[in-house]
Amino acid sequence: MMTGATELDNAPWRKSVRSGSDGNCVSLASHRAHVAIRDSKDPRRTTIVLAVTETRRLFDEIKAGLFDLD
Repeated sequence: MMTGATELDNAPWRKSVRSGSDGNCVSLASHRAHVAIRDSKDPRRTTIVLAVTETRRLFDEIKAGLFDLD
């Protein structure tokens, strides 16, 4: 697990090139065997840190539509 905010502050955060200009997207940063996920509009708020395997499972579930709201 990441040991503190400093590691995240210094991490290279990335967002998808497919993100729109309205700012509704997330940013990702990888560090060792973990991936941090945050709201790119408000990066100082909550950051979720998951193991790489958990991140892959989450993205697979999103792609499969498990979290669709319609």
